[in-house]
This record gives sequence, C-alpha cells and structure tokens, in this order.
Amino acid sequence: MPPARNSIDNRTRLEILRLVAEVAQQEDPVGAETLVAGLADRGILITVDGVRWHLRALDKQGFTMRVGNRGRIPTEGGWRELRRSLVDARMMYALAKTETLAHQVTFDTKRDSGDVVGALTTFPEDALATVLSQAARACQVGVCISDRVALLHGGEKFGVSPIPQGKMGLVTVSTATIDGLLLLKAISSRPTFGGIVEVSSWRPHRFVDVLEYGRGSRDPVEVLIREGSTRLHRVLDRGHGLIMADVRELVGVARERARALLEEMSGCGLGGVLMLGQVGQPVLGVPVQQHTFGLALAAGVNPTVAAYEAGVRAEFRCSEAMVDFSSLLPIEDLLREAGLPSALAGGSLAPFAE
Repeated sequence: MPPARNSIDNRTRLEILRLVAEVAQQEDPVGAETLVAGLADRGILITVDGVRWHLRALDKQGFTMRVGNRGRIPTEGGWRELRRSLVDARMMYALAKTETLAHQVTFDTKRDSGDVVGALTTFPEDALATVLSQAARACQVGVCISDRVALLHGGEKFGVSPIPQGKMGLVTVSTATIDGLLLLKAISSRPTFGGIVEVSSWRPHRFVDVLEYGRGSRDPVEVLIREGSTRLHRVLDRGHGLIMADVRELVGVARERARALLEEMSGCGLGGVLMLGQVGQPVLGVPVQQHTFGLALAAGVNPTVAAYEAGVRAEFRCSEAMVDFSSLLPIEDLLREAGLPSALAGGSLAPFAE
C-alpha cells in the first residue's frame, strides 16, 4: 500500500520526529546536535547537516515547527503522523508472530517428535461436549492440519496466554507448523492470504473471500471468522460448503522438495493440504508471483470453527505458542475420556486435482 499523502515513508525522518516528540513532552524544543546523539543510540548514524535537511523536510510537510533558535517541536499534524505510524507497525504484528513461531518448529517427521506451533481456541467450560464432538467430526473429514489436540482448563496457560476461570482451551496444530517444517528443509515460505474456501463434492474449489497478511494487527483467518461466514457443517455432512484456509508462496525451484515433504508429513499425522499449485499459476483462484507457487492449507482452527457454527461462543488465536507434539492426543481419545460417541462424518476431503 503506498504511503498516504504527506505521510512519512523514510525511517530516519520518522525517528527524528519521534525524538522531537519525546523531548517536546518535557516542554523543550530540540536541536539538530541533540538529535544526532539520539539517533546514534537507535542505530542511525547521520551528520548534523543531514538531520537539518530532514528537519526542513518535516517543516515543509507540516509535522514540525521552529521555536526561534531553540529547535523544533511537533505540530498537531506531527502528533497525528506518529499515531498513524504506530498503527502501521501494529499491522505487521500478526505476520511477524507467525513467522517467529515458524522458526521455532523442531518437529522431526521421521521420529514423530518435536515442537509444533499451536493454535488456541477458548470457550465456556459447559460447552466441552459440543466442542469435542464438532471438532472430532472436522478432524475426521480432514479440514485441519492434525487430529492431535490438547485440552486446557481454567487457570492453566498456553504460552503466555492464561485460560480464564470458567473457560477451557483447545489447542490444535497451526498452519505455521508447515512453514516451520519447510524451513527445516531450507524451503522458505511466506504466508500471503487467509480466507474462506468453497468446497464442492468433497474437493476444495476456490477462495471466495481473502485478506492479505500484514494488512492488519490480527491473523486474517481470525478476522474472517464471524457468524454466517462459514458453512463447515455442510462440508462435514455433504461435502459442500465453506471452510477457513490460508495460502503461502514458495519459490518455484523448491516445488518438488516441498511435494516430497508434504507426502512425508502425511505419514506422521500432519496434513491439511488443499492444493499444491503450479509455478506462476493461481492456487484456488489466488494469484502468485511468476517465480513462485502457492500452497493452500486448511486453517488449524477449523475444528473449533465447527463448534462456533454450532452456537459455542469461542475466541480464536491461529498461531499462539509452541507445543510438544508428543503432548497432544488424538481427539478421539478425548471423546472416549469424556464418554462421548465417536465422530461420524459424511466423507473426507480430497485435495484439489493439480
């Protein structure tokens, strides 16, 4: 997205404005010499003349003003620009968190052990039976990354996130785990879009709605989960409906290595692949760059989205913290422990034919 008119797209100039504002909060204008030292502390090396050039530019943009020979202070427009820049920084938070967690994946597909990225859904504890039953059906159909889950009770934590009293949490495997496994094979992947995929005759057909990663402070899948946005139950019953999914791009020369890894993953309980695209070709209708190919994956929170559709008030965090894969249990085990019947679904999802 191009910068708005009269906005700052230069890091040095923005840091100068931030320093001017910090000093101004003490009701003191600031001069170029002071700014040079402050910028050096932030890793920006620049001369006094260079700072003065940026200050004149900030004056011209209406973000600072001179106070005699004492220095500069921010204008009202300068304060607004600083608030806007804070929003811009927060907009990259979800993507940065996903990428940070992906780099911590240690899962070994040959030993079925190591850390994976977990998604977290919290819900009222009296909804446990509904959550387990609906999530198990979704796992049976295959609209998830894995059928391995963990159940948390009020007062416990997942990562740094506490489970409130009166609520429970269900940990599922996040799509960021796949990014991490690709990285372990020296294959870089970049999440590009999260969205809603139409399923027809038990096969993914196309994305009907997408949001771009890095354009908001929340994961696109979390944003798009709302009442009426999905039709997961129709997929579970008849193979027609709408599910949550996302897309990542991978460099084209790594396609065969990525394919081999995805096949290897399926042997150790990890899946969720909706489509492995061709180089330069759209994946389920989402375009990719000419030198990359797309990988569409079912969202890790689909099992609990099924419970949400059934009326459970739930909160979703698509990539929350690391979890040891060996600590996760097949959801059918939790059904038995809770005295609930095994899941029954109308079929299973098949990947899009390449």
